[in-house]
Amino acid sequence: WNTIPKSVMAEGIEKMKEIGSDFFGAESVDDLPFAKDDSLVTTMIDGSEYVNQKMDAMRAHATQIALDGPFFALSNNLGLQIWGREFYTLVKGEKAEPFDMSVEPAVRERLNRMTYDCAAAVSAIISIDTGLPKEAAMLLGVGMIGYAQVSARHWLERDSKLSRQQAIELVQNFMWRGISGFPRN
Repeated sequence: WNTIPKSVMAEGIEKMKEIGSDFFGAESVDDLPFAKDDSLVTTMIDGSEYVNQKMDAMRAHATQIALDGPFFALSNNLGLQIWGREFYTLVKGEKAEPFDMSVEPAVRERLNRMTYDCAAAVSAIISIDTGLPKEAAMLLGVGMIGYAQVSARHWLERDSKLSRQQAIELVQNFMWRGISGFPRN
């Protein structure tokens, strides 16, 4: 079922109070029956790239959502990104492990090709910057791509408090600062 985590709603209520809105008359997140405890939210889908289309669709239904009401005021004050994420609660069954398509031979082949191509691109930069021979630069490039893949998998498989952007920046900074220890030409 579609839901909204209490932590997300609490942030919205506070922001709305700051601008003087009563946010549907809710004093706290506990006043909103559709807000669920964060521990009950099993899935989050990031649809940030579709927020503008979603908002346009909602505006097209002005008889159902008031254009000057708290719904759109929330997006105006928190930014449209608040509507880019969809949250769900598993109703029946057990939460599945992350789906791993890499066991399929055709997918594995494409992943291997992508890993090699990315490593080759990174190794070219390393070779140019450091003067290392191609084989040594390729080893470092493969290591950096592998590090990024393992870090991404770790982040995806856990309910991390780090945002996707924070995780990317941490890994990126660590990798490039580490490789910067090699002498440059």
